[in-house]
Amino acid sequence: MGNLFERLNKKRPPPTEKATPPPTEEAKAVRSLFERLDKGRPPPTEEVIKQLRGDSPIEKLLDWLVNHWAKDTVTAREIYTHGPNSIRDKKTTLGLAQILVERGWLVPVNTHQHNMRAWKIVRRSTLIAGAAGAAPGAATTFCNQMVD
Repeated sequence: MGNLFERLNKKRPPPTEKATPPPTEEAKAVRSLFERLDKGRPPPTEEVIKQLRGDSPIEKLLDWLVNHWAKDTVTAREIYTHGPNSIRDKKTTLGLAQILVERGWLVPVNTHQHNMRAWKIVRRSTLIAGAAGAAPGAATTFCNQMVD
């Protein structure tokens, strides 16, 4: 047996491809079961697809600001540095922040630098339908304002 370098420099025979074994009876049964279950199922609607994809970017940003950001103010740099991964670019961050300003969730704050954007976070308590003191339909109106 030679030294390590001689062994490494030897040409190795090409690897032989092993044929995949035929599927077992159990695998065939599982596949046919899923095929039968999927047979009568209608294709998913757009609403279901949207739910599977997750929240919209505006909802992700609002959730992050209200539930995960501890400070009273936030800057654009902090959002695209620490915020949700899907909105970590300047253009998206500024656009979503402007939407939240229009809906009353953020209030612009004057900064010492002309190119810095900062906002004060307006933290609201969510209304639960049927809660004591809540007007009927208040939760629906509140949720519609948040999503619109």
